[in-house]
Amino acid sequence: MLRVICTSIEHNKKSETVKWEGRCIRDLSRKYPPSNIYGVDPLGYQEWDGGDLRYSYHFEQQTDENWKEIPDPRIRLQRGMTHAEREIDRENRRLFPGDYLEE
Repeated sequence: MLRVICTSIEHNKKSETVKWEGRCIRDLSRKYPPSNIYGVDPLGYQEWDGGDLRYSYHFEQQTDENWKEIPDPRIRLQRGMTHAEREIDRENRRLFPGDYLEE
C-alpha cells in the first residue's frame, strides 16, 4: 500500500492530510504525473502569500502496520514534454533566463 501525504503550513499552523492512497504506482502516476519542469508537478512544493501558505508532499509505503517514508515512486507514462510543460518551461525561461545559462 502506498500513500501521498500533503503537509500544509498556513500562518505557522501545520497540518497533514492523505492526498492519495492506493496500491498501483501507475494509477498514482496517471492522477499526479511527475515532471521536472518547475511549477508543473502537481505534487511539487507550492508557496503563496510570501510563504504564509505552503504545501509539500512526501510518499509513504506501508510495511506491516507501520508507514515508512520512501522516495517518489511515480513513473513517467508519457514520452516527451506535455503541452503544459512546454508552455511553463517557455515562461520560466523568459522570466528567469539566468537559470538556463549553459557553461
